[in-house]
Amino acid sequence: MSSLSSNVSPETSKKNFLPWFGEYLAFSENGFTFLLYNTYGMDRKLTTARLVLAVITTSVEEVAIWVIWRWLLPEVDIRMPVFVLVGAMIAWAAFSVWLFVFTTGALKKQAAVGLPSMVGAAGKVASRLSPDGMVRIRGELWSATSNEGDIESGEDIIVLSEQGLKLTVRRRGAKR
Repeated sequence: MSSLSSNVSPETSKKNFLPWFGEYLAFSENGFTFLLYNTYGMDRKLTTARLVLAVITTSVEEVAIWVIWRWLLPEVDIRMPVFVLVGAMIAWAAFSVWLFVFTTGALKKQAAVGLPSMVGAAGKVASRLSPDGMVRIRGELWSATSNEGDIESGEDIIVLSEQGLKLTVRRRGAKR
């Protein structure tokens, strides 16, 4: 970012740099595959852009495999039959498809953190709520208050609201 002119801020240049690809553009370790992501989750436009880049970069990688087989290996007196080339190209294409599907799923998954995402979440009572106690939601322990009296340990609950770091819960299946 230091090479930017003084009248262009890093934020402006980031937004103007291929804006249809999302906020960030990063290269993978091998330099061919692009990883595109943004901090707000993936949308259809970004997934399409990643797909276009994945097809282009996989095609370049396939050509590189062919060039190595056609010109580099014969230079060092290594001869391989065509079926080995085809097998290597199919294996690389399969790996590329798997990688695209895996990373797309990982990029679409948004971390559920913070209290706003807790409202409506289901969990279990970790220690008896009478009316205060602890509940376990998504593997985390939370301080909670029951809005309907005592709830025994192990019962299923639903989060109704939050006040600071304390949740208000009710039994799952109970009427509001």
